[in-house]
Amino acid sequence: MDSPISLIFPVLAAIFYGSQYIPQKKLSKVNTNNYNLSMTFGILITTLGFFSCLFLTDQTLNFIPIIFAVIGGIIWQMGNGFSLIAIEAIGMSKTASLLNLVSIFSFIFGLFFFSEEVNVLKIIGLPIIVSGAIIITLTRKEDTKKFNWKGIASVIISAFLISIFNVFSVESMASRIYPTIPYFTATFFLSVGAVIGSLLSNFRIRKIKNWVYEGKKFHLYALLAGFIWSCGILLTSYTLANYGLSFGVPIIQTVMAIISAIWGIVYFKEINDKKNIIQFFIGLIISIVGIFLFGIS
Repeated sequence: MDSPISLIFPVLAAIFYGSQYIPQKKLSKVNTNNYNLSMTFGILITTLGFFSCLFLTDQTLNFIPIIFAVIGGIIWQMGNGFSLIAIEAIGMSKTASLLNLVSIFSFIFGLFFFSEEVNVLKIIGLPIIVSGAIIITLTRKEDTKKFNWKGIASVIISAFLISIFNVFSVESMASRIYPTIPYFTATFFLSVGAVIGSLLSNFRIRKIKNWVYEGKKFHLYALLAGFIWSCGILLTSYTLANYGLSFGVPIIQTVMAIISAIWGIVYFKEINDKKNIIQFFIGLIISIVGIFLFGIS
């Protein structure tokens, strides 16, 4: 970390990420495929605007990193689709908190693809994050007797896919083997990949018609979610490109979990009874401790 100012970028990114699910929660029940498609168009519009302005400062374009970014975008939209399913099933606060598993998956992928070192702090931090995730998983609403395993499975799959996306994203901007592209170029082509992936998942005339007729409010809210996420990914990409994966991911995941927990529990009242709220925050704090150990290692 060059200076304390570098903390601003991942923290701001996390605030945007932690707020990206608000439009979906406001809409209540949504068709996740249709919402995901509209959201990716919001991402494309936003990143195109940034790309058009910042491309004048650095016009570097290379085929291989562009392909990495597009593939990463396709994988991300799959992961985002599963996170939307999880939001519907288990709520915003639990989904965002369980997405802390991204730190573990990213660490595993870092060992294989970026030759990251294993040290004592990471070995200690790994089971701590898992323990916190298990405690969060065991929380439930007072009127719910059964655990929603579909939602829990969806968020684990989402974390896994987002971690793969992180690999492709970092490789496009900071590869040690291939040419690289600037962070704003990477995010634009990432959004192109996200739109391609969403269109492929809705590649039927009937599905496209259903998407078109969702209504103005639906599309506006999904576009807004895309704008919020785009601000987060632009700040994330800048952080990862300039300060590294091990610095950026733990801070982003920690602050994102806190912001989402505040929105989910305080504003949307996803967990009402005192016992489960205490249990949730114990699990969240334990996960944050584990992520902190990853960050300082």
